[in-house]
Amino acid sequence: MSSDTSHRREPPHHPPRKWRRVSIAAQQDLRVRSVGGRRPTSIASTPGAPTARAIAETMASKPTPNGVPMPTRPMTPPPPSEPRTSVKREADVMSVTSVESGAAVGQQSPEGSVKRRSRVLSLKRPTSILRRQGSDASVSSGSKNHSDPLPINPSYVPSQLDEARASLRSKESEVAVLEHDRDNMRREPEEAREEMKSLQEAIEEKREELGSLEEVHTALAIREELKQAKEAASVQDELVGFLQNRVAEIELGAEAERHAKQSWDERAAASEAECASLKADRARLQTEISKEKEFGELQTRQTQLLARGADLGARGREHAAKVVELEAALMEARSAQASAEASLHAALERVAALQEERAQSAAQEEVMKDIEEKRRELLARLQTAQNGSAQAVPAPRTPGGRGRARGHHYGLDSARKVYALLCGRFVASSMQCASMHSQFHGTSLMF
Repeated sequence: MSSDTSHRREPPHHPPRKWRRVSIAAQQDLRVRSVGGRRPTSIASTPGAPTARAIAETMASKPTPNGVPMPTRPMTPPPPSEPRTSVKREADVMSVTSVESGAAVGQQSPEGSVKRRSRVLSLKRPTSILRRQGSDASVSSGSKNHSDPLPINPSYVPSQLDEARASLRSKESEVAVLEHDRDNMRREPEEAREEMKSLQEAIEEKREELGSLEEVHTALAIREELKQAKEAASVQDELVGFLQNRVAEIELGAEAERHAKQSWDERAAASEAECASLKADRARLQTEISKEKEFGELQTRQTQLLARGADLGARGREHAAKVVELEAALMEARSAQASAEASLHAALERVAALQEERAQSAAQEEVMKDIEEKRRELLARLQTAQNGSAQAVPAPRTPGGRGRARGHHYGLDSARKVYALLCGRFVASSMQCASMHSQFHGTSLMF
């Protein structure tokens, strides 16, 4: 019993068995990670990426799909007749760690699905090896139990198993880290070459872009110069057009002034012709006045002859009616005389205005003198006519007086008509002269 207890308590001299059971969920996880197309980056570059140690710990601690932990076989120390178990178990452990590291690194390798498929197939190898080793150990232990049964310490196996698992996890994590560093060191030159190549390509592209930008800059400068030249040409064309329009306006103004001067000359000639016609009217008026005098003498003779009529009563009634008519005519003549005097006063005012306006023109002074003389003559004639009419009103009502008054009335009417005609022409000529003077003054201002 002492030997049995000592055998149970003392650990074997050979190294403990370093293997672990790979669960079905862990195999599926490794298979998915090896088949997936993700290419993880380096651990140092991406802080969120899982490390090999974390993967190993999750694989070891992950339960089975049904939630029931996998039963562990009782591990007995290997018999001393198996000297190769340590090497074999170390090879098994290396195969398991190589499978895990290959599953992690296979995502970064540039090869295709051949290596991934080989790594996926190699996942089943550790379990088969472990099962075979477990069966061999159980057979050997069973044979020994049949021949020489050895008691098993139940607390020894879990403690050794936990130690083996802990050492296996630490070594697996270290091996995975070392392999990952090795792969990173292998990939760094290639990545540096690729980065150098990409940098050279980027430099070439930048040089090409710089050349194209220089060409674009020169093209833009040429376009800007052309635009400025076009703007200068358009400004010059606008200036030339403005000057041409200004010259055309000046020519039109000169032409208008020429036409105004020509019309003023024509109106001056028309005014001279009007003055000549006024002189002719004056001569004709004088002849008419002389004829009126002769007519008055004839009227006196006629009245003398009519006074000799036999029918005095009828003549008296006719004379009374004629006297009434003469009085009405006299009233009309007086009203006409008043209107003529008003028009004459207006004409005199216009003549005074013309005299003030034509004080600067020496050519118009002679015309104004003639007009003043005509006005005086007309005033004298009007005064004589008024005096004659005043003397004709209180004449005695005799047959001879009636004929004399009738003749004088006819002469006064004709004189008034001639005077009204002369006043109208005088006013028209004065208005025409005033308009000509204003036009001449405006034309002189334009010049």
